[in-house]
Amino acid sequence: ESEELLFVHAEVVEPGRFGYIETAAEVRENFAARDHRVTFVGHTHRPALFCQEVDGSILKLEDQDCMLNEDLRYIVNVGSVGEPRTCEDIRARYVIYDSDSRKLYYRRIEFDPESYRVDLLGSGLAITPFFLTVFDRRLEEHAAMRAISDGSAAAMETDGAYGEGVRELVVPTGIAGDTSSASMPIPQPTPAPTHRRSRSKSALLVVPLLAALVGGVFYLANNERDEEEEPAKPAALIDPWAREADNRGAIALVGPPIEAMAPAPGEIEFVGPAAPDTEPLPAIAVVPVLPPVTPNPVPAVVPAPPDVLQKMIGLGEGLLFYTSLDEAPGTTVLRDLSDGGRDLQTGAAILGQAGQVGLACRFEKGGALTSVPKVLPSELKGLTISFWLRLPPKVTPKKPKEGEEAGVDPPSNLVSFHEYCELRIENKQIVANLDRMGEVVRVDYPQDAAWHHVLVENGGGITTIWIDNSTNSDPRAEDLPKVPPGVVAVTIGSPEANFTIDEVAVWSRRFSRDERVILYRRGKNGTPILTPERTIAHWSFDEEAGSRLFGDSEGNNFLGSYKSWTPVVGIAPNPVPLTLKANAFAAQVLHVGEAPEKAGTFRMRSEAAFTYEGWVKFNGVGGTLGGTISDGDEDGAHGWRIAARRGRSANGFLAFMYETGAEKVQALAKELPLFDGFAHHFAAVWNPADSATHGKMTLYLDNEVVASASLALADLRPDASGPFRIQGQRVPLILDELRFSSAALQPTLFLTAGLGARVADDPFLKGESVLERRDREIRERKQLQLEARKREDAERIKAAEVKKKKEDDRKAKAEAKRNRKKLGL
Repeated sequence: ESEELLFVHAEVVEPGRFGYIETAAEVRENFAARDHRVTFVGHTHRPALFCQEVDGSILKLEDQDCMLNEDLRYIVNVGSVGEPRTCEDIRARYVIYDSDSRKLYYRRIEFDPESYRVDLLGSGLAITPFFLTVFDRRLEEHAAMRAISDGSAAAMETDGAYGEGVRELVVPTGIAGDTSSASMPIPQPTPAPTHRRSRSKSALLVVPLLAALVGGVFYLANNERDEEEEPAKPAALIDPWAREADNRGAIALVGPPIEAMAPAPGEIEFVGPAAPDTEPLPAIAVVPVLPPVTPNPVPAVVPAPPDVLQKMIGLGEGLLFYTSLDEAPGTTVLRDLSDGGRDLQTGAAILGQAGQVGLACRFEKGGALTSVPKVLPSELKGLTISFWLRLPPKVTPKKPKEGEEAGVDPPSNLVSFHEYCELRIENKQIVANLDRMGEVVRVDYPQDAAWHHVLVENGGGITTIWIDNSTNSDPRAEDLPKVPPGVVAVTIGSPEANFTIDEVAVWSRRFSRDERVILYRRGKNGTPILTPERTIAHWSFDEEAGSRLFGDSEGNNFLGSYKSWTPVVGIAPNPVPLTLKANAFAAQVLHVGEAPEKAGTFRMRSEAAFTYEGWVKFNGVGGTLGGTISDGDEDGAHGWRIAARRGRSANGFLAFMYETGAEKVQALAKELPLFDGFAHHFAAVWNPADSATHGKMTLYLDNEVVASASLALADLRPDASGPFRIQGQRVPLILDELRFSSAALQPTLFLTAGLGARVADDPFLKGESVLERRDREIRERKQLQLEARKREDAERIKAAEVKKKKEDDRKAKAEAKRNRKKLGL
């Protein structure tokens, strides 16, 4: 359940009964069982769409793309990914639902029946799924027709290859059914069955190999659009049971069309008898907007919705140990880049090797790396160990020595906490023994001499080993042992080791599926686990009047002025809070940008985060504060930009947007006081690691989040982005201290140094570096916290003393009263 949505495998009335929802009585019964607006079901393996009107009447709608009416209720059968049961189209079926726009998308995906058959035969299950029966019959007829056409009796050979001939059988071209064989079951435009199908007597509907999967995907869209799409107007009624070709571009408002509001003599009814306890479902149209085109077009990539996946909490969260192993040969100490302080002595390890991410470390039967012993957290609820590993190429085995087993390498340590948990490679397998109780977890390691990612995790008492985030071991119950007292060292390698290793990290928690994907993707793209933020470009606009170039204090990313510009008094603080650099001037510009041949530095990528920030003051109606929008091609314009427009009074909107060519995704904030005559700090943050498939665009104004949006990584087209540009809309902008950084920064790391930015005009602060300033402020905050605790303790002691004095006075008075009573006074 999720607010107005319900997901159930078969039926709502009694889910464990696994009944069908097909007749009007069954549909009405399931609508009455719950009050959700939209319910997603499966089980029948046939896609369908039912609607309940305000007056309670039930309608059956066409299973094609449509927009749901917010005033009506629906039951959506999403079909089946594993076992399609239609003769006309045996592709896999699933559904995407956008809960914000209420758009429903029915999807059909091709797959290879011959490869499926090979896997099925290999399983040893003596069954033939329904869709394979349909495919075999079509295969025979196809072969017969081919033999007649070429004058031979040769049948069509099938060896598992997915050729065009097979594709034609899987994806029919514009036909509603195959009528060439009288024995093949062909659905007719008849009413829904009036009785439940028997699972034991059916000749074709056998026990499926794969469990039917409810493929309805709940998509919480959070992107605002500049323009609202107008729903199409419904047209004439159509047969709800007819299987027409898809029109993927068709979006229609689902609800009674005008013609269906009043009784019409031409209303379509079901053909065939109906049982006494059932009634036919009246037909209703779902009207295509465009004329039919190529049947059932399938998008090349349909990314998973962002909010279905669990969000990351950050790869730095719970990090116990991390060494990138990027040190050059001759280095004596390998740094632990986490806060654990477990630096390693190089020993006999060979540094400076080519790694999966930068450099790596090789072991050739020459010892191990052992870290500085440190105390582990008192209680570990989970453990995740990650690294990239490469084994040497296969060689002809030497004659074994006496006592050795032929062809078997001795086991060697990979990454372990001494006397706590063990992880080794043994007989071409990764072996984990996290509880050190004898029982181990194993998984085969690829013997291709290539880099592969290894991730071992324990959470909830279950240990699993992942290879490249795809192959995994059988989970095994292992409760992590109690943390040993005293200090514990990390060891990498052993005297028997013969491998190359890179990016070794250990976390004190279990990873979510999303984080595993992100971690693997970072390494696959050559990105370190922890990427230190780096300033790519910093434009201060302190040039003299008449200069045509604005310098970059961090590199050579100069901006040229396409129009004349004017130096003005700086609008950013002087000095700039974070860097403490002096700021004398700003620039009033109309159009500046980088040279077209240098385009690429500021593109939005799926593997790299960025933060673009600075100060702006508007004199006109707005403009583009920066971006890389291309001029566009046959697919449209691509790229990102920050846009501001004036509205009524001094307010306006600010947007951080990305144009994908087909559409625009934007983090849009409205009614902001941008045009009040004051300078404002803006920041646009791109984080591609928000989920496995989507990145997050976040927009800040004066250190506060004002908008955010989710962007599918599959929509990024960095090759189509244009050069970086800034442009006012007819009136110049005043800009100051613009910076582009290679990380998704938080406000404390913006040039403003966050909301608590200190004005750096105290002589005591002059001459400090940025790191010195941060260290001092940390010490000052700790001192303030200590003083606050002392004050609280003093107040607590004083309150206790006052309370004790009152109690003593009360007791003394009571004792005096008793004494006077005894004396008769």
